[in-house]
Amino acid sequence: MKVARILVDEPLHLEKSWCWREDWIHGFDSVYALLSKFAMLNALNASEIAQIFIRRDCGKKTAIVRSPAVDLRHSAMFDLAQMARLLRLQTQHIQQAFLPEQLANGRRRFRDMLCWCPQCARTGFHSPAFQLELIRSCPVHGNPIRTCCQACGASIPYQLQAAVFAQPFRCPACHADFAPALRDPKERLLAALPPMTSWISDLAALCAFEDRTLPTRQDINRQRIRAGLGPVVFASSNWQRSAADYPAFIDSVWRALGEQQWTSRPSGARPVLTVETKGPSELPIRCKSQRKLVLLPAIVRNKVAASATKKAWDERLRAGYLVYGAVRRYLWRHVLRDHRCCITSAGYCLDWRLEGVSTATICPVAEAFLRWRMHWEGNGTPSSLLAPQQAQPWGLARWMSAHAPICPSCWTRGAEQWVSNHVLGRHAIATLCSFMEIALANQQGGRIAWHSATVSARHLPYWAITGRDTMIAPVKLFSECGRVPILLALIVKLPMTIEHKQRHQDALQGIRDTAMG
Repeated sequence: MKVARILVDEPLHLEKSWCWREDWIHGFDSVYALLSKFAMLNALNASEIAQIFIRRDCGKKTAIVRSPAVDLRHSAMFDLAQMARLLRLQTQHIQQAFLPEQLANGRRRFRDMLCWCPQCARTGFHSPAFQLELIRSCPVHGNPIRTCCQACGASIPYQLQAAVFAQPFRCPACHADFAPALRDPKERLLAALPPMTSWISDLAALCAFEDRTLPTRQDINRQRIRAGLGPVVFASSNWQRSAADYPAFIDSVWRALGEQQWTSRPSGARPVLTVETKGPSELPIRCKSQRKLVLLPAIVRNKVAASATKKAWDERLRAGYLVYGAVRRYLWRHVLRDHRCCITSAGYCLDWRLEGVSTATICPVAEAFLRWRMHWEGNGTPSSLLAPQQAQPWGLARWMSAHAPICPSCWTRGAEQWVSNHVLGRHAIATLCSFMEIALANQQGGRIAWHSATVSARHLPYWAITGRDTMIAPVKLFSECGRVPILLALIVKLPMTIEHKQRHQDALQGIRDTAMG
């Protein structure tokens, strides 16, 4: 007789798992990008994300899950080990997602509102470096960093918040989509981005140097103010350049001023400085009897173009345009003279708006100069650049609002304009160097992406100003040597020959045939 057996059907206990795609990782992703992609793949809201990733021992988990509002600049509330396990990343990558904690005074240096590059966001990439106040342009594409929605102008809190994560990579106010590639079912892989190998170490080095030397700089400036010499104002550090350049420049300026209190010894080679001094400003005198301004006889007034278009601009913009026009004429007559025919033929042939368009390559010098003018004049049609200026130069206006030097309050308007003009001229030549490098790279790749805002800042020179705008303490401008030798070295690589000119004309004809057909 067989022994009866009783079989108990027990359900399988499967470990709870979550969806994740390793091909959605770019490298150097922010915690906002990581949590947004995790929420999209698993259809989670902010409370559910908090339930998974907020630490149990933080003492606030219940309140956070009920009403999430967690600052994404800091990792104190997050379970980093849990994040590394579910996102299949190393703990080091998770720590890099909270970049403010790796930099000195990170909370002070990072914005509390979401900042992003539109071109990076389309592929689902967001870097924690975009939140840094020091960074104003994308390190990959060169686009200006956005701080508000382009559609409605609303700002987005950089927090784990219900409204922000209801639809990740969208504006909570108007629901504008920042990352269409994430929601496209045909998109199998997100576009890869070029690696940024040393940007974290360079940022950390710059921030550490500024924090270490800030007390000494403040003490020196206080002593100079008491002595009637005026403070020294330095340009902001440029993270796209080598981290050793900024300390070396500041050390050179202090040594040129003979400040013994400055004891920092940078490791980099000290740059060659150019020093320019402005004479005292000629102030208008008010005549009490006639109640009108009487100018001193030594004053020489700048003559500004009196066209109807330029009369509508403000005084600073008109003065800045005179400087830009002088730089443009100098480049045209002395630096680009061998390639004038290439530039002129390209300008006349390309008579439609090229902003955002991709074409075949033409003469790199013509490409660089046209894109340089598009950048500063805010005009996306090359043929319009050959005609008189008909609209406000938006690129120049943008530079004056974002990059013009901020001078001490005791200076006159003339001194401020003098400093702004000198810095503007140097920046204009530096941007042409960047566009020239981009054009040479495009020649190797065979295509041109006509984006006037895509320009690197790694050639921008550092500057420093001091003085009180008086006879005893005149305004002084310290700057690195000009970038004209660099520009000439790039142009020398492209000798003007009959073959070069013929290739340029054939390329223009091909571009025009493609556009017309």
